[in-house]
Amino acid sequence: MSLLKDVALLFQTRLIRCKTMLNRLKSFKSDEIGAVTVDWVVLTAVVTGLAATMYFFLSQPLQNAGQPITSVEVEEIEFD
Repeated sequence: MSLLKDVALLFQTRLIRCKTMLNRLKSFKSDEIGAVTVDWVVLTAVVTGLAATMYFFLSQPLQNAGQPITSVEVEEIEFD
């Protein structure tokens, strides 16, 4: 009889742990505090991606933009 009581007690303990775990999972699922953090991470990733894309497309044209200016000669102006 003692073995049967031990098995029943073990079963009850495991059942209580399962119910507690399910309650914690339900609470975690309904909690929205982490959603704001996820929003900020996604927003930061988008802004970083846009900045990298702009750098990729504009880096060469901006480097070439200064070349015509360096080839211009400026005459010396004399003041009396």
